[in-house]
Amino acid sequence: MGYSPKFVKTNYGTVELITPKNIPVGSFNPVELKIHIGKYGIDDGGHIKIAWPVSNPFGKPQFIKPDGENYTTVEISKKVNFNLQYDYAGYTRPFMPAITLTIYDGYLSEGDWIVFRIGDASKGSSGWRIQTYVEYDVLLKVVLDPFGTNLYQQLIDSPKLNIIPGSPSKISMITKSVVKVNENFWGIIRIEDKWGNISPGYSGEFILQINDNQISRFSVSLDNNGILRNEKLKIKEEGEFQLKVITNSIGEAYSNPIKVIKETEEKLLFWGDLHGQTNETVGSGTMEEYFLYGRDVAVLDFISHAANAFQVTKEIWNKLTQMIKDFHQPGKFITFLGYEWSGNPGAGGDHNVYYLNDDMPIHRCSHALIPDKTDLDSDRYPVSKLYDEFEGRDDVIIIPHIGGRRASLDVIDEKLTPFIEVASVHGHFEWFIEEAIERNLHVGFIASSDTHSCKPGNSYPVSKIEAVKSGITAVYANSLSREDLWKAFKAKNVYGTTGPRIIIHFSCENAIMGDYIQTSNKPKFNIEVNGSTGIEKVEVYRGNKIIYTKMGYDDKFNTKKIGIRWTGARIKNRRRNTDWSGSIEVEGGKIVEHQEYAFDLPWEGIYHHSETKLEFNSTTAGDFDGIIMTIDGNEQTIIKFNSLLINQEIRLNELTSVKSFDAGGIGQKLEFYPIPIDGYKSNLKFTFADFFPLSGKMGYHLRVIQQDGEKAWTSPIIVDYTG
Repeated sequence: MGYSPKFVKTNYGTVELITPKNIPVGSFNPVELKIHIGKYGIDDGGHIKIAWPVSNPFGKPQFIKPDGENYTTVEISKKVNFNLQYDYAGYTRPFMPAITLTIYDGYLSEGDWIVFRIGDASKGSSGWRIQTYVEYDVLLKVVLDPFGTNLYQQLIDSPKLNIIPGSPSKISMITKSVVKVNENFWGIIRIEDKWGNISPGYSGEFILQINDNQISRFSVSLDNNGILRNEKLKIKEEGEFQLKVITNSIGEAYSNPIKVIKETEEKLLFWGDLHGQTNETVGSGTMEEYFLYGRDVAVLDFISHAANAFQVTKEIWNKLTQMIKDFHQPGKFITFLGYEWSGNPGAGGDHNVYYLNDDMPIHRCSHALIPDKTDLDSDRYPVSKLYDEFEGRDDVIIIPHIGGRRASLDVIDEKLTPFIEVASVHGHFEWFIEEAIERNLHVGFIASSDTHSCKPGNSYPVSKIEAVKSGITAVYANSLSREDLWKAFKAKNVYGTTGPRIIIHFSCENAIMGDYIQTSNKPKFNIEVNGSTGIEKVEVYRGNKIIYTKMGYDDKFNTKKIGIRWTGARIKNRRRNTDWSGSIEVEGGKIVEHQEYAFDLPWEGIYHHSETKLEFNSTTAGDFDGIIMTIDGNEQTIIKFNSLLINQEIRLNELTSVKSFDAGGIGQKLEFYPIPIDGYKSNLKFTFADFFPLSGKMGYHLRVIQQDGEKAWTSPIIVDYTG
């Protein structure tokens, strides 16, 4: 049993937040704390730490440059010497980032005080860089070690910050993907700040269009939540459409693609996110906020919550189990109970466990952060023990993924693992697909958020750890029920995208993605892709080999407009991000126009430009970053790409097709490419026959790349060719 609050305040001390509690998201602000020392004082060699959750990507405090961002100072009431340092792993998970003050050549007594100024602006600093997503009650944990023992006590009144939304800045729209002619369907309009958070308080006029024809005009005040939902949208003809919403002050946006059909299809398309966690473990927000966001803001059809098992106490598991029941609405919003088995990479790495039914047990990888050790015998370690535990069961699914820890595919039971996760906020893991195929594993591919910012289905990049926008999973199932979704999961009738709701139909004879087919005929595939924007290309893979590419544009190029993009990861494990920061120079010409392409993090992109040079910051984790430029030049104009990773130059007249350069690492490459004059088609429908199939079982899958760098991967159709 711990100390009472009165005991802690009297003997250890108290702390007060001097600066305002409410801080705008994505801003630079000073944060000032005053610690009043208690009866114990602080001995020579004693410490004070201020720590915050590792999922909260605040700026890195520094103590050297007074005019630089995140400059941090300390003022002490008594003259003593002290050392001040910041360590990303300076305290216990999840409160890992920490500022540590160590007293030496002196001591503090009862009544002394210490003021910490994080982002001290008195000498020109812009302040402390605040995280870019909304969160309330972010704890700054203040802990004291008054005796120099490296044993710490948290102060009872450690302050909490509210990170509040920014002002309305942009708009987005989501609708149902597949609807019937003249059938009412839903759509939501979201008012967002510049960081993608819902921004309440917008009032203005909305115009809704289909194919530039106005279908609705209205004025609305969204004072409460920044979301407008309409249940009575309707399209009167079949085809492929996108709704366009226009505002009078914050721009316009297009919805996801909508396919309008005459008759209901046998398999219905649903969208979901199976992966994320909240502040009960190592994330932000509460479980309730998580499920509300998934249902009402991201408008998912199905969802799960998968927290690191070594932090899931009995109380947290019971709470999650009840939450799954409370939010489950057959036909509207489907929930699945799950957790993340987070063993070390040498023991199997990250694998998520999902249940079909409620009230199921948790088999953790360890009790590393769980004080109650009474159920240690329920742990399963290494991952082979987890697979042994569930062998032969149809009501359990185990999904390997790449997060902080890299999942191993050494121990896989395909009956328990119908698919693997190939994209999330941690990156795009196409090498994971390649590895599964090389091992001859017949598994499907999905994408998830793995959100730690409480935004399932719609997480934005916020840090070098969560470096890209979240993925999402599409499922073809007979109905929106647990049972039918589960059948579709087990059948691998799934695909994943990097966020946009791209509609993909992929079939061979009577088989769809994920299915198995035996045939003596040369396999012929029917493919239809409806993009959220223009489609650059659709690639057909047989195993790991591209056997056909359908381009989304005509071969007429603007010889002066080019794209330069780069991709890949440094390694497959943690800290995989590749730093591409550098410049692009034009020799013998000038840059007339430029635009950023697929940059993710708030501090990435072009930071300086002139007529002949662009300088940029960029990291990739399997995703694309890039720049599109219009150049005033001639055949001798040279474009020079200079980065920390690769230096490459090319003449403008050489860019009649894509020029690709390998940069090592994991899929690291640099591409120069011409921009088509007539743009990119957003709908592609075609057939492809493999006239030279290989005998035996081969998997065929698609990769889609849009003009904005977003991607999608389908599960393979397994073709057993006997011809």
